[in-house]
Amino acid sequence: MNNFKNHCIQSNFSIYQSLKSLKKTGDRCLLITNKNNDLLGTLTDGDLRTALMKGANLKSSIKSLFNKKPKYILENQINDKNLIKKLLIEYSIDILPVLKNKKVTRVIRWADFFSDDINKNKINIDAIIMAGGKGTRLAPFTNVLPKPLIPINNKPLISIILENLKKGNVREYWFCINYKWQIIKSYLSSTENKININYIKEKKPLGTVGALGLIPKAKISENFILTNCDVILNNEIKPLIDFHNSQKSDLTIVTVKKVFKMPYGACKISKSQTLLKIDEKPIHSYMINTGFYILNKKILKFIKKDKYLDMNDLIKILKLNKKKILCYPINESEWADFGVWESYYKEKKYFGNEKYK
Repeated sequence: MNNFKNHCIQSNFSIYQSLKSLKKTGDRCLLITNKNNDLLGTLTDGDLRTALMKGANLKSSIKSLFNKKPKYILENQINDKNLIKKLLIEYSIDILPVLKNKKVTRVIRWADFFSDDINKNKINIDAIIMAGGKGTRLAPFTNVLPKPLIPINNKPLISIILENLKKGNVREYWFCINYKWQIIKSYLSSTENKININYIKEKKPLGTVGALGLIPKAKISENFILTNCDVILNNEIKPLIDFHNSQKSDLTIVTVKKVFKMPYGACKISKSQTLLKIDEKPIHSYMINTGFYILNKKILKFIKKDKYLDMNDLIKILKLNKKKILCYPINESEWADFGVWESYYKEKKYFGNEKYK
């Protein structure tokens, strides 16, 4: 976008003048520039709201309110779409200034940048996040706040899950909520204003998949993502969707191979208790259910409204009805489980390193 002048204001503006400028742009962010068009910072509607809530008035200056270390790209980076996308998504940026010799030459708007990309690569699929559990295994944290808001290096877990889902251009997001649902809804309402979120409120705990019985079948996509709110899947979603569709699967379970080494010697004995052999510290491997799935909406007819149901029981029902259930294995480095304290501290230690890049 080359016509960026409406986005530029000077540091001597008042809150009232800034609000008027924001309204004119239709965006949620302004650029603070000097008379030479050098970038000094950025100012968001959130900055203005916070100031007013703290007692500032409409005549107050914005000099102490704007961000003096804004994100930007240089003119020679304008074709680096991966960098632009990363900045826009990671920092929830409405407009990204482009600089040449410190001067603003243009801005890249979230809406403009993703419009063509979304139209070309849009996956016609919804995502359902199961966020209604009590998270008792993460007490005492969950005695105060719900599990989706547990911090992973200063960022709530649910924000990281959404960041990964956004990479797949998911159409709609559905949150199944129950325990401390007001806090979850309040957090998402204040932080996620660029995606469509629907809420399904459980009147009582319905198990790991029972809340799907409350989903309006006419509104959900033909196939949909289902994920627990305590796992992160850090890989491309589209190949998974393509696999599910091409195989005409009813339920696709994302799995990870986990290797366990027993710390003891395993004794193999006969019926008469005679020792046959000892396997010293044997190694066993299993395909683990990650808690991330793709489902066809036809499955919803097997889930009764307001009835408790766990995923294991749903799988038994589907197998009895000869539904096609497939597994989609991924590398262990592409999955993280934050559902219990032991795995939380282990995964948190590596979060932000190669495993999560």
